Amino acid sequence: QDSISGHVVNKSRLTGDSKSGVSSRSDLFVEIHNRKPLEDIESSSELEPEVNLETEHESYLKQCLLSYDLVHPLSTKLKPLCLMNGRELKKFFHSTIAQKIYSDNHEILTEELHYVVWSMVVPYTNPKHEIITLVMMSTYGIYLVSDTSPKMAHKTRPSWMTHSRNRSDSAITLKSGTSTGGRQLVEPYFVFRYKDLLQVNIGLFDQCVRLTGRNENSVFTIATRDGVMTEIFIQKLKHVLSFVTVSPLLEKSRTETE
Repeated sequence: QDSISGHVVNKSRLTGDSKSGVSSRSDLFVEIHNRKPLEDIESSSELEPEVNLETEHESYLKQCLLSYDLVHPLSTKLKPLCLMNGRELKKFFHSTIAQKIYSDNHEILTEELHYVVWSMVVPYTNPKHEIITLVMMSTYGIYLVSDTSPKMAHKTRPSWMTHSRNRSDSAITLKSGTSTGGRQLVEPYFVFRYKDLLQVNIGLFDQCVRLTGRNENSVFTIATRDGVMTEIFIQKLKHVLSFVTVSPLLEKSRTETE
């Protein structure tokens, strides 16, 4: 077990390369909360050919986006994310995903996108619900981004408590269901601030990472099902935490020294 800047990690092997795949370009776009559509973010770089060269970090973010290798296909709303380059992804992050963060002096801090990875995410409150998620790791938090939000777990009833529906029951169910459709926006369904992250646990054979917050609604398992991807995620997380948090062990040693 290692202590990652105050966070618990069962084990960490920090080597490996990410896999990549290539998708074809699409005209699909997503508009989120009346903010800039993905189509506009994508086309804006074409208006500035003289500054269209990507930085090394932007190229790396693009490579991470192309690493989608899940069994389930991407939804129509999520496909444009997979087709972005690194610069477009950073614009999308700052215009739609990132939240305003203030320092102790009430100054707005700059939040930078550090790493992204596609994965299935399982909420603790509903273990049977897997969400196709773009996990976005920034300098101040981890964003779980999708067009779906965690569903409430349905309590199963014993067979003797059920009844067969008649036509009127079905009609009522269909009518009420139209007003409670699922989310259609691509946005974070949960945000982990590093100060609220209590534990990071790695599953058997490095197949998943569980992030634990302050209550049961803030516990999510990132099911990479890939040991190499899990190792890279832990490596990136350790790197970010080394800048934003201080290990309790270090604080203890400083106190003893004084």
